[in-house]
Order: sequence, then structure tokens, then C-alpha cells
Amino acid sequence: MSDEPKPPESAPLPPPTTALVKRESTEPVELRLADSLESAGRGTFVHIDGKGQVRSPARYRVMTALAYGLSGGAILASTLLYVDIFGPLGGLVGLVLGGAFAIGVRRGRRMIRAAALVQSERLAEAEQLCTETLAGRFVPRRLRAAAHQNLAAIATRRGQFEAALDHVRKAIQLRHSALRPKNVLVDILAYAEVTLLVNLGRVGEARTRLEARGMVPDGDFLRVQHWTADLYVQFAERRLTLDEDGLWERANAALRITGAAHLLALCSWGYTVRVDEDMSQHLLEQAIDRAEPSTAITFPSLWRWVEERRALKQPSTD
Repeated sequence: MSDEPKPPESAPLPPPTTALVKRESTEPVELRLADSLESAGRGTFVHIDGKGQVRSPARYRVMTALAYGLSGGAILASTLLYVDIFGPLGGLVGLVLGGAFAIGVRRGRRMIRAAALVQSERLAEAEQLCTETLAGRFVPRRLRAAAHQNLAAIATRRGQFEAALDHVRKAIQLRHSALRPKNVLVDILAYAEVTLLVNLGRVGEARTRLEARGMVPDGDFLRVQHWTADLYVQFAERRLTLDEDGLWERANAALRITGAAHLLALCSWGYTVRVDEDMSQHLLEQAIDRAEPSTAITFPSLWRWVEERRALKQPSTD
């Protein structure tokens, strides 16, 4: 969660032409994990399990250490086996396996750094890291998928929605596996695909993709992704189909989440349709207060509506 002060309510939303923050490429970036979905905000990530439920940063660190430990143990065991069979020459196997492991670790960290750079609005640097990964030889599918996923985020923040959709679909194709038919990363990408289709004006296709997702997921992170995509499609269709209880559930949850500006704005629209101006205005102010530099770019039609609504509510200076 960012330590930066929140903008005052009177501050203008960042327009689509907001300049990117340029920093030296040597400046370090940190992967910061939020303790919960509610505390996740600008510059932070969340660790989720296979069901899309946010878990603690401590769990992420334990799982990462365990993965490295198991890989290192397998390499050591293989090396000892080949040394026992072939003598000193068998040690070369350890060098090969160890080298491959080191390359894999380096490539994985590169994608983590790219994601952190995207969150810091250092898009050109992140793009370069992803391009280098895709240009490498014998790069595993999961790392190529991560590169395309990061490139999709970069393109989205630049307002290049067609390019972002292409990267999302490539990442989905790479993430699909017959051995793992249920993949939470595919679910996340699927909701990003729905949002991008709305941005491109392909609302009917977005509705079809969303309905193919089925019921609202159980995991809290995926649930918010589903709610946001669902309301965004309804917003684009100019037709609110959510009942009063459903709208309140989403608004109440969004108010507790630091980084839920889009969902707050969509709920504000929903209450406008229901002619509850007090609730709509409250949610609108909260959405504006939590907006990030890329907010107006990633959901452009929604935030044009936000600006129009705010302009109507501001007192005249004449």
C-alpha cells in the first residue's frame, strides 16, 4: 500500500495523456505484497492461492523458499548419482543442471521485476525485460506467458487495447494446460479480456466471454475481478441488471478495498440508475479519491462518465 498522500477531492482525474514517470533504470524496484485484499493499493501486489483467495505475504515467502529448496535438492541428488556412476565426469551433469536452474531463476526474477516496474509506471523498462524474455531460447511456457501478461498490462496503461488483447490471448493460450485444467492465472486473464473487449467497443463479445465464466468465484480476489467485469459490461450496455442487494454487496466490499476505484465508480453508476443520488455521490467521491495515474486510461468510458458526473455536481463559479 502506498505511503503517498491521497489527492484531494477537488484534484482533477489524470487524463489519458498523463505523462509517464521517467526514472533511471538503475533505480531498484521492490515487489511489495499487501497483507490483505483490503489493504492492497497502488504499488502493491497480492499473493493468491489456486482459488483466487488472497493469502499472507509470509505464505508466499515460504512457498518460494520451498520451491528453490526442492529444485536445489533435486540437482544435488542428480549430481551425486551421476558422480557415483561415471566418476568425476558425472560432476559435469551438476554444472549443466545448476546452470539451467540459475538461468531459470534469473528469467523468473526478470518477470517479477517487470511486473514491479509496471506498477511503478516505468513501462519502457518493463517492456524491454519482457521483450528480452520472449527473444530468449528454450524459454518455458509459463515465463513466456508471464511476459505476454506484463506486456498486456503495459499496453493497457498506454491505451493500446488491441495490442493488450492480443497479449492477453497469447498468455491464456500459453497458460492452458491439459495437466492443470484449472489455473487461477487463466481466470485473471479472462477477466482482463472482458474489460479490454468493452474498451474496444465489442460489448456483445465481452458479454459472451463473461457468461462463459459461469458463477461468481469463491476467492475474494477473483470475486472482485468478476464483479468489476460484470458491472463494466452492464455499464457499456447501459442496462443495470443487478438487483439492489447485489449492488449493495459490491459497493460495501469496494468501500473496504483501497485499490477498488473502478468498482466504486461502477457502483456509483449503478446507484445513479437506481436514482439514489446520495449513495451515488458518496461512492463517486471515494472512487476519485482512490484513483491512480493510469485509472482514466484503463477504463476510459467509465472515467469519462465520472468526470461528467463530477462536473454536474460542482458548483458554478459564475
